[in-house]
Amino acid sequence: MASQLPRAGARSMQLQRIARRRTRPAAQRVAAPLGARRPGRRRQVAGPVRAAIAQPADLQPAPAVVEKASWWSRLQQAVGTLAAAATLAAVAFTWQSIQQVNNEQVITREGQITDRYNAAVENLGHDSLEVRLGGIYALQRIMHDSDRDQPVVISVLSTYIRTHATQTEKSKSGPDQPTSDVVAALTALATRDPRHDGTAGVDLTGAYLYGWSLYRPNLSGWTLDGANLEAADLQGANLKDASLKGAHLAGANFTEADLSDAWLPEVNLTGAFLEGAHLKGTELMAADLTGAMLEGADLEGAYLADAELRDTILIGADLRDVELGDADLDDAILEEKDLGEAEVIRPAPEEADRDGTKR
Repeated sequence: MASQLPRAGARSMQLQRIARRRTRPAAQRVAAPLGARRPGRRRQVAGPVRAAIAQPADLQPAPAVVEKASWWSRLQQAVGTLAAAATLAAVAFTWQSIQQVNNEQVITREGQITDRYNAAVENLGHDSLEVRLGGIYALQRIMHDSDRDQPVVISVLSTYIRTHATQTEKSKSGPDQPTSDVVAALTALATRDPRHDGTAGVDLTGAYLYGWSLYRPNLSGWTLDGANLEAADLQGANLKDASLKGAHLAGANFTEADLSDAWLPEVNLTGAFLEGAHLKGTELMAADLTGAMLEGADLEGAYLADAELRDTILIGADLRDVELGDADLDDAILEEKDLGEAEVIRPAPEEADRDGTKR
Protein backbone atom coordinates (compact mmCIF):
# COMPACT_ATOMS: atom_id res chain seq x y z
CA MET A 1 0.00 0.00 0.00
CA ALA A 2 2.80 2.36 0.76
CA SER A 3 4.14 1.97 -2.79
CA GLN A 4 0.80 3.05 -4.42
CA LEU A 5 0.56 6.53 -2.72
CA PRO A 6 2.37 9.52 -4.33
CA ARG A 7 5.23 10.89 -2.62
CA ALA A 8 4.74 13.99 -0.58
CA GLY A 9 7.71 15.76 -2.07
CA ALA A 10 6.61 15.31 -5.68
CA ARG A 11 3.15 16.59 -4.93
CA SER A 12 4.51 19.65 -3.29
CA MET A 13 6.72 20.53 -6.21
CA GLN A 14 3.81 20.20 -8.64
CA LEU A 15 1.71 22.63 -6.67
CA GLN A 16 4.49 25.15 -6.54
CA ARG A 17 4.88 25.14 -10.33
CA ILE A 18 1.17 25.75 -10.78
CA ALA A 19 1.28 28.66 -8.37
CA ARG A 20 4.24 30.27 -10.14
CA ARG A 21 2.53 29.95 -13.55
CA ARG A 22 -0.56 31.81 -12.32
CA THR A 23 1.37 34.67 -10.78
CA ARG A 24 3.85 35.25 -13.76
CA PRO A 25 3.09 38.56 -15.77
CA ALA A 26 2.12 38.14 -19.46
CA ALA A 27 4.83 39.04 -21.95
CA GLN A 28 4.19 42.43 -23.76
CA ARG A 29 4.37 42.52 -27.55
CA VAL A 30 6.72 45.19 -28.80
CA ALA A 31 5.23 47.27 -31.69
CA ALA A 32 7.36 47.41 -34.78
CA PRO A 33 8.55 50.89 -35.90
CA LEU A 34 6.88 52.59 -38.95
CA GLY A 35 9.98 52.20 -41.01
CA ALA A 36 10.01 48.49 -40.49
CA ARG A 37 6.85 47.92 -42.56
CA ARG A 38 7.26 46.18 -45.86
CA PRO A 39 7.23 48.30 -49.03
CA GLY A 40 3.73 49.03 -50.25
CA ARG A 41 2.27 48.36 -46.84
CA ARG A 42 2.91 51.75 -45.22
CA ARG A 43 -0.21 53.39 -43.97
CA GLN A 44 -1.13 56.51 -46.01
CA VAL A 45 -1.82 59.69 -44.14
CA ALA A 46 -5.04 61.46 -45.20
CA GLY A 47 -4.91 64.95 -46.82
CA PRO A 48 -6.43 66.85 -43.90
CA VAL A 49 -4.17 65.00 -41.48
CA ARG A 50 -1.10 65.78 -43.61
CA ALA A 51 -2.11 69.45 -43.72
CA ALA A 52 -2.58 69.41 -40.00
CA ILE A 53 0.90 67.93 -39.56
CA ALA A 54 2.48 70.53 -41.89
CA GLN A 55 0.61 73.47 -40.33
CA PRO A 56 0.44 74.20 -36.67
CA ALA A 57 -2.91 73.62 -35.10
CA ASP A 58 -3.34 77.22 -34.05
CA LEU A 59 -2.89 78.47 -37.70
CA GLN A 60 -5.33 76.10 -39.42
CA PRO A 61 -8.58 77.87 -40.59
CA ALA A 62 -11.77 76.55 -39.30
CA PRO A 63 -13.82 74.46 -41.78
CA ALA A 64 -16.62 77.06 -41.78
CA VAL A 65 -14.20 79.87 -42.68
CA VAL A 66 -12.72 77.86 -45.58
CA GLU A 67 -16.14 77.05 -46.95
CA LYS A 68 -17.23 80.71 -46.72
CA ALA A 69 -14.10 81.98 -48.54
CA SER A 70 -14.59 79.46 -51.36
CA TRP A 71 -18.23 80.51 -51.78
CA TRP A 72 -17.29 84.21 -51.91
CA SER A 73 -14.62 83.54 -54.58
CA ARG A 74 -17.11 81.68 -56.75
CA LEU A 75 -19.59 84.53 -56.36
CA GLN A 76 -16.99 87.10 -57.46
CA GLN A 77 -16.11 85.02 -60.54
CA ALA A 78 -19.77 84.72 -61.50
CA VAL A 79 -20.31 88.47 -61.12
CA GLY A 80 -17.22 89.20 -63.26
CA THR A 81 -18.40 86.86 -65.99
CA LEU A 82 -21.84 88.44 -66.05
CA ALA A 83 -20.32 91.94 -66.21
CA ALA A 84 -18.08 90.97 -69.16
CA ALA A 85 -21.02 89.42 -71.01
CA ALA A 86 -23.13 92.53 -70.41
CA THR A 87 -20.32 94.74 -71.74
CA LEU A 88 -19.97 92.67 -74.90
CA ALA A 89 -23.72 92.74 -75.44
CA ALA A 90 -23.75 96.53 -75.03
CA VAL A 91 -20.88 96.94 -77.51
CA ALA A 92 -22.60 94.70 -80.07
CA PHE A 93 -25.88 96.57 -79.68
CA THR A 94 -24.15 99.94 -80.00
CA TRP A 95 -22.27 98.86 -83.14
CA GLN A 96 -25.47 97.55 -84.71
CA SER A 97 -27.29 100.77 -83.87
CA ILE A 98 -24.48 102.87 -85.39
CA GLN A 99 -24.54 100.80 -88.58
CA GLN A 100 -28.28 101.16 -88.85
CA VAL A 101 -28.05 104.92 -88.36
CA ASN A 102 -25.28 105.17 -90.96
CA ASN A 103 -27.31 103.20 -93.48
CA GLU A 104 -30.31 105.41 -92.88
CA GLN A 105 -28.14 108.51 -93.29
CA VAL A 106 -26.72 107.20 -96.58
CA ILE A 107 -30.20 106.50 -97.91
CA THR A 108 -31.39 109.92 -96.83
CA ARG A 109 -28.32 111.60 -98.34
CA GLU A 110 -28.76 109.80 -101.66
CA GLY A 111 -32.39 110.80 -101.75
CA GLN A 112 -31.47 114.43 -101.10
CA ILE A 113 -28.85 114.38 -103.87
CA THR A 114 -31.37 112.88 -106.29
CA ASP A 115 -33.86 115.63 -105.45
CA ARG A 116 -31.16 118.28 -105.87
CA TYR A 117 -30.08 116.82 -109.20
CA ASN A 118 -33.64 116.73 -110.57
CA ALA A 119 -34.24 120.33 -109.50
CA ALA A 120 -30.93 121.49 -111.02
CA VAL A 121 -31.57 119.80 -114.37
CA GLU A 122 -35.05 121.30 -114.45
CA ASN A 123 -33.56 124.76 -113.86
CA LEU A 124 -31.23 124.36 -116.85
CA GLY A 125 -34.21 124.56 -119.15
CA HIS A 126 -35.65 127.72 -117.62
CA ASP A 127 -35.95 130.92 -119.66
CA SER A 128 -34.36 133.05 -116.94
CA LEU A 129 -30.57 133.30 -117.04
CA GLU A 130 -30.42 133.56 -113.25
CA VAL A 131 -32.36 130.33 -112.80
CA ARG A 132 -30.10 128.54 -115.27
CA LEU A 133 -27.04 129.80 -113.41
CA GLY A 134 -28.50 128.44 -110.19
CA GLY A 135 -28.94 125.04 -111.83
CA ILE A 136 -25.32 125.04 -113.03
CA TYR A 137 -23.97 125.94 -109.60
CA ALA A 138 -26.17 123.25 -108.04
CA LEU A 139 -24.70 120.64 -110.40
CA GLN A 140 -21.20 121.85 -109.56
CA ARG A 141 -21.98 121.36 -105.87
CA ILE A 142 -23.29 117.87 -106.55
CA MET A 143 -19.98 116.98 -108.21
CA HIS A 144 -18.24 118.12 -105.07
CA ASP A 145 -20.57 116.24 -102.69
CA SER A 146 -21.09 113.00 -104.63
CA ASP A 147 -18.16 111.41 -106.47
CA ARG A 148 -20.31 108.74 -108.08
CA ASP A 149 -22.61 111.35 -109.66
CA GLN A 150 -19.75 113.32 -111.23
CA PRO A 151 -19.74 111.43 -114.59
CA VAL A 152 -23.45 112.17 -115.07
CA VAL A 153 -22.96 115.85 -114.25
CA ILE A 154 -20.05 116.06 -116.73
CA SER A 155 -22.28 114.71 -119.49
CA VAL A 156 -25.12 117.12 -118.62
CA LEU A 157 -22.88 120.20 -118.52
CA SER A 158 -21.08 119.22 -121.74
CA THR A 159 -24.42 118.91 -123.53
CA TYR A 160 -25.55 122.24 -122.10
CA ILE A 161 -22.42 124.02 -123.39
CA ARG A 162 -22.68 122.50 -126.87
CA THR A 163 -26.35 123.54 -127.02
CA HIS A 164 -25.90 127.11 -125.79
CA ALA A 165 -22.44 127.97 -127.17
CA THR A 166 -23.24 128.19 -130.88
CA GLN A 167 -22.67 130.65 -133.68
CA THR A 168 -25.54 132.66 -135.06
CA GLU A 169 -26.83 131.41 -138.38
CA LYS A 170 -27.06 134.80 -140.09
CA SER A 171 -23.63 136.32 -139.64
CA LYS A 172 -21.73 133.13 -138.76
CA SER A 173 -20.14 135.07 -135.95
CA GLY A 174 -21.05 134.76 -132.34
CA PRO A 175 -20.67 137.13 -129.40
CA ASP A 176 -17.26 138.40 -128.32
CA GLN A 177 -17.30 136.06 -125.33
CA PRO A 178 -19.46 133.17 -124.18
CA THR A 179 -22.52 134.03 -122.15
CA SER A 180 -22.27 133.95 -118.37
CA ASP A 181 -24.12 130.64 -118.03
CA VAL A 182 -21.77 128.97 -120.53
CA VAL A 183 -18.77 130.42 -118.71
CA ALA A 184 -20.12 129.08 -115.41
CA ALA A 185 -20.52 125.60 -116.91
CA LEU A 186 -17.01 125.75 -118.42
CA THR A 187 -15.54 126.82 -115.08
CA ALA A 188 -17.34 124.00 -113.27
CA LEU A 189 -15.84 121.45 -115.67
CA ALA A 190 -12.37 123.03 -115.71
CA THR A 191 -12.06 123.13 -111.91
CA ARG A 192 -13.48 119.68 -111.05
CA ASP A 193 -11.44 116.81 -109.64
CA PRO A 194 -10.81 114.53 -112.67
CA ARG A 195 -10.01 111.54 -110.44
CA HIS A 196 -13.75 110.87 -110.12
CA ASP A 197 -14.58 111.08 -113.84
CA GLY A 198 -14.76 107.34 -114.32
CA THR A 199 -15.29 106.69 -118.02
CA ALA A 200 -16.87 110.10 -118.64
CA GLY A 201 -15.11 112.84 -120.59
CA VAL A 202 -15.75 116.44 -121.51
CA ASP A 203 -16.95 116.62 -125.12
CA LEU A 204 -17.32 120.14 -126.53
CA THR A 205 -17.06 119.29 -130.21
CA GLY A 206 -17.97 122.29 -132.34
CA ALA A 207 -18.62 124.58 -129.37
CA TYR A 208 -18.30 128.33 -129.97
CA LEU A 209 -16.04 129.58 -127.18
CA TYR A 210 -14.61 132.69 -128.78
CA GLY A 211 -12.70 134.84 -126.28
CA TRP A 212 -13.14 132.46 -123.34
CA SER A 213 -10.77 133.48 -120.56
CA LEU A 214 -9.67 131.31 -117.63
CA TYR A 215 -6.25 131.21 -116.00
CA ARG A 216 -4.57 127.79 -115.80
CA PRO A 217 -7.69 125.68 -116.42
CA ASN A 218 -7.46 121.91 -116.37
CA LEU A 219 -8.60 120.82 -119.85
CA SER A 220 -6.67 117.56 -119.88
CA GLY A 221 -8.28 114.97 -122.12
CA TRP A 222 -11.03 117.31 -123.35
CA THR A 223 -12.48 116.86 -126.81
CA LEU A 224 -12.60 120.21 -128.61
CA ASP A 225 -12.60 119.07 -132.23
CA GLY A 226 -13.76 121.88 -134.50
CA ALA A 227 -14.35 124.19 -131.53
CA ASN A 228 -13.84 127.92 -131.90
CA LEU A 229 -11.41 129.24 -129.32
CA GLU A 230 -10.16 132.24 -131.26
CA ALA A 231 -8.79 135.04 -129.08
CA ALA A 232 -9.25 132.81 -126.01
CA ASP A 233 -6.97 133.52 -123.05
CA LEU A 234 -5.97 130.15 -121.59
CA GLN A 235 -2.54 130.95 -120.24
CA GLY A 236 -0.98 128.05 -118.39
CA ALA A 237 -3.79 125.69 -119.40
CA ASN A 238 -3.38 121.94 -119.04
CA LEU A 239 -4.31 120.45 -122.41
CA LYS A 240 -2.39 117.18 -122.17
CA ASP A 241 -3.91 114.46 -124.34
CA ALA A 242 -6.63 116.86 -125.48
CA SER A 243 -8.14 116.55 -128.95
CA LEU A 244 -8.47 119.79 -130.96
CA LYS A 245 -8.55 118.51 -134.52
CA GLY A 246 -9.55 121.29 -136.89
CA ALA A 247 -10.10 123.72 -134.00
CA HIS A 248 -9.98 127.47 -134.58
CA LEU A 249 -7.31 128.86 -132.28
CA ALA A 250 -6.19 131.99 -134.12
CA GLY A 251 -4.88 134.68 -131.80
CA ALA A 252 -5.42 132.50 -128.73
CA ASN A 253 -3.09 132.84 -125.76
CA PHE A 254 -1.53 129.49 -124.78
CA THR A 255 1.57 130.93 -123.11
CA GLU A 256 3.22 128.29 -120.92
CA ALA A 257 0.33 125.93 -121.61
CA ASP A 258 0.90 122.17 -121.53
CA LEU A 259 -0.08 120.65 -124.88
CA SER A 260 2.06 117.52 -124.53
CA ASP A 261 0.78 114.60 -126.59
CA ALA A 262 -2.23 116.65 -127.65
CA TRP A 263 -3.98 116.01 -130.99
CA LEU A 264 -3.97 119.18 -133.12
CA PRO A 265 -3.92 118.24 -136.81
CA GLU A 266 -5.25 120.89 -139.19
CA VAL A 267 -5.73 123.45 -136.44
CA ASN A 268 -5.62 127.15 -137.13
CA LEU A 269 -3.04 128.71 -134.81
CA THR A 270 -2.25 131.81 -136.89
CA GLY A 271 -0.95 134.56 -134.67
CA ALA A 272 -1.36 132.40 -131.55
CA PHE A 273 0.82 132.98 -128.50
CA LEU A 274 2.70 129.81 -127.49
CA GLU A 275 5.81 131.20 -125.77
CA GLY A 276 7.22 128.67 -123.36
CA ALA A 277 4.46 126.20 -124.19
CA HIS A 278 5.04 122.46 -123.85
CA LEU A 279 4.36 120.76 -127.19
CA LYS A 280 6.43 117.62 -126.66
CA GLY A 281 5.12 114.83 -128.86
CA THR A 282 2.20 116.97 -130.07
CA GLU A 283 0.53 116.10 -133.38
CA LEU A 284 0.45 119.28 -135.53
CA MET A 285 0.24 117.80 -139.00
CA ALA A 286 -0.96 120.36 -141.59
CA ALA A 287 -1.47 122.91 -138.82
CA ASP A 288 -1.40 126.58 -139.72
CA LEU A 289 1.09 128.32 -137.45
CA THR A 290 1.62 131.36 -139.62
CA GLY A 291 2.93 134.23 -137.50
CA ALA A 292 2.59 132.20 -134.28
CA MET A 293 4.85 133.01 -131.32
CA LEU A 294 6.74 129.85 -130.31
CA GLU A 295 9.74 131.46 -128.69
CA GLY A 296 11.26 129.11 -126.10
CA ALA A 297 8.60 126.49 -126.71
CA ASP A 298 9.34 122.78 -126.18
CA LEU A 299 8.63 121.03 -129.49
CA GLU A 300 10.75 117.94 -128.89
CA GLY A 301 9.37 115.01 -130.87
CA ALA A 302 6.46 117.05 -132.26
CA TYR A 303 5.05 116.17 -135.69
CA LEU A 304 4.82 119.23 -137.99
CA ALA A 305 4.74 117.63 -141.42
CA ASP A 306 2.93 119.82 -143.99
CA ALA A 307 2.58 122.54 -141.37
CA GLU A 308 2.54 126.25 -142.27
CA LEU A 309 5.36 127.95 -140.36
CA ARG A 310 5.73 131.15 -142.33
CA ASP A 311 6.75 134.13 -140.22
CA THR A 312 6.62 131.87 -137.19
CA ILE A 313 8.96 132.87 -134.36
CA LEU A 314 10.92 129.83 -133.19
CA ILE A 315 13.87 131.50 -131.48
CA GLY A 316 15.11 129.35 -128.60
CA ALA A 317 12.56 126.64 -129.30
CA ASP A 318 13.53 123.03 -128.64
CA LEU A 319 13.26 121.30 -132.03
CA ARG A 320 14.99 118.05 -131.21
CA ASP A 321 13.52 115.11 -133.14
CA VAL A 322 10.85 117.37 -134.65
CA GLU A 323 9.46 116.01 -137.91
CA LEU A 324 9.16 118.84 -140.44
CA GLY A 325 8.64 116.88 -143.63
CA ASP A 326 7.28 119.26 -146.33
CA ALA A 327 6.70 121.97 -143.71
CA ASP A 328 6.74 125.54 -145.03
CA LEU A 329 9.42 127.47 -143.13
CA ASP A 330 9.54 130.49 -145.42
CA ASP A 331 10.44 133.63 -143.47
CA ALA A 332 10.33 131.68 -140.22
CA ILE A 333 12.40 133.39 -137.54
CA LEU A 334 14.78 130.97 -135.91
CA GLU A 335 18.46 130.37 -135.45
CA GLU A 336 20.41 127.81 -137.45
CA LYS A 337 21.32 125.90 -134.32
CA ASP A 338 17.64 125.46 -133.50
CA LEU A 339 17.26 123.13 -136.49
CA GLY A 340 20.35 121.13 -135.63
CA GLU A 341 18.52 117.93 -134.71
CA ALA A 342 15.22 118.48 -136.51
CA GLU A 343 14.01 116.12 -139.24
CA VAL A 344 13.42 118.60 -142.06
CA ILE A 345 13.41 116.37 -145.15
CA ARG A 346 11.66 113.34 -143.68
CA PRO A 347 8.59 112.47 -145.80
CA ALA A 348 5.22 112.80 -144.15
CA PRO A 349 3.72 109.48 -143.03
CA GLU A 350 0.13 108.48 -143.57
CA GLU A 351 -2.39 110.42 -141.58
CA ALA A 352 -3.18 108.73 -138.30
CA ASP A 353 -6.47 108.57 -136.51
CA ARG A 354 -6.80 109.69 -132.89
CA ASP A 355 -6.38 106.13 -131.67
CA GLY A 356 -3.03 105.83 -133.48
CA THR A 357 -4.18 103.60 -136.35
CA LYS A 358 -3.07 104.49 -139.84
CA ARG A 359 -5.48 105.16 -142.65
